[in-house]
Amino acid sequence: MSPFVYLVIQTRQGATRPSPLDLREREALPRHTFESRTCGSGASDVGQALQIARIDNIRFDNSPRVADSDNLRYWSLIVWLPAELRRLTHPRVSAWHNPVLCRQAQSTWLCLWGIKEPTRLAGNKSHSLFVNKSSIDMSLETLKASSLGNLSGKIALITGGGTGLGLMIAKSYAANGAKVYITGRRLEVLQKAADAFPGLIPLNMDVTNKESIAAAAKIVEQNDSKLDILVNNAGIAGQPVFTGETLDTTRSYGKAFFDDESFERWANTITTNTSSAFFVTMGFFDLLVQAATIRRREGSGSETSSVINISSGAGETKLSFFVYSYGVSKAGLNHLTKTLATEFALNGVPIRVNAILPGLFPSQLTTHVPGGLENFAKSTLPGAVNPVPLRRPGREEELGMTAVYLASDAGSYTNGNLLHVDGGQLLVNP
Repeated sequence: MSPFVYLVIQTRQGATRPSPLDLREREALPRHTFESRTCGSGASDVGQALQIARIDNIRFDNSPRVADSDNLRYWSLIVWLPAELRRLTHPRVSAWHNPVLCRQAQSTWLCLWGIKEPTRLAGNKSHSLFVNKSSIDMSLETLKASSLGNLSGKIALITGGGTGLGLMIAKSYAANGAKVYITGRRLEVLQKAADAFPGLIPLNMDVTNKESIAAAAKIVEQNDSKLDILVNNAGIAGQPVFTGETLDTTRSYGKAFFDDESFERWANTITTNTSSAFFVTMGFFDLLVQAATIRRREGSGSETSSVINISSGAGETKLSFFVYSYGVSKAGLNHLTKTLATEFALNGVPIRVNAILPGLFPSQLTTHVPGGLENFAKSTLPGAVNPVPLRRPGREEELGMTAVYLASDAGSYTNGNLLHVDGGQLLVNP
């Protein structure tokens, strides 16, 4: 037996199947008082469920003040375990589950919904199904990190998810309940990661190829019909043509860059680091909207899907680190993040867009740094002014949980932001 709260709803004839979303903010619903009852969730049909709940004498209220623009009429009933709910409870819209039962008879819908963890109200002993939300005393349960960061039931896709930063994020998502697709061009690398960490699903995709993006989106659509979280992580760092110490003294600074750089190298860096995030986001746009639509219809979790771009402080610092194209590509990604977030918000698109700007973290891009990453973080980087203030590289959980925050209900009010996770590196290298 579960402490479910059940709602029995009857609509007018010909109405479409109702959803918990229809009940949001219904302050005018009538107040009823019922006996405490127990009701399991395994009833085989509506009739049996009604019999278990003993609602043979429930009062039907057809008052105009509770009718909406479509003349929907509601039967409402609270069924609870007395030991669990001795006070008035408020069913949080975010806690609605799929209908336990939903049948149609003669064009009339009769549905039961269950809520596992109603939020208690303080100091009010009357029985009301819907109350003013400002009067709710939030349960400590809703503030626990395990609740706020819970990604159960969510579908995530991380480009470049087989190694480095992408794999750190993928593992963090899987550890918190998400189903995670990791994409890349090297299927063997993806498979190795999936074999090592349960919950990761390898998916071959080239972020610089529209046909490949469309094919991957089709697979996700066929398997899951939605995408809650998209992480645009795939990117290339680029190597400096030279450093201050290795500059050929027979050539000027400008001559060395002009001779050794190429348009192709710049184009490849910008295509991979900036343009790909745009095309991948648009390629999965419909699935991201669908995920938000499903949550809104069911009244569960955040109202929006989440896009997270993995950028870099190189896009904000005025220092080049001798790789001009990389900084330019990340500056473009930062601007794309804010532009997408703004356009989506202005046009009512239920997708949040944020960026994480990591500092020095262990990855394929940092495996060959002089003297090892630990010593590298303690010293002044080539082309930099000062070392990382914390004198160490970032840790896996520091990046992973930042990504969990942005993807989860905890970050559902965060949009259009650039989050620095760099140990203060940018502060001392402006």
